[in-house]
Amino acid sequence: MSTSWPSHGRLISRFNSLGPYLRKPLSSEEEYFFDCLSECANTRLEPEKREFYGWWLTLGVTEQGCFEYQYWYGFFDQQGQWSERAIPDKYSESVKKTLLDFYAKLAQETKKLEIELHPSPSLDASQVLAA
Repeated sequence: MSTSWPSHGRLISRFNSLGPYLRKPLSSEEEYFFDCLSECANTRLEPEKREFYGWWLTLGVTEQGCFEYQYWYGFFDQQGQWSERAIPDKYSESVKKTLLDFYAKLAQETKKLEIELHPSPSLDASQVLAA
């Protein structure tokens, strides 16, 4: 990694500025964790018992000094855990839009930091995001 790599604290600060996506307790210097509870699956329940459809994304630091992202769509349960799950049709467009909106902000921020952003090799070509 180059000597100009930003500190973990600086990256946390910059990623926090993107909105409520960064999960600091789940992030480390090697990997940053973002998520979005896009659509409530059960609005009739009390707020603390609600579950959501959305996405989560990890941003890993590579040995080449760039970021590599991977993401999943799924379900956030009452225990605060994500699981991969198909998004119901009525929520699909909204959930995908929140991911694309976030990714555009992330791509802009990494460009300002002069750090390249690449998809994980494990993502299918159809899953590669464009800023």
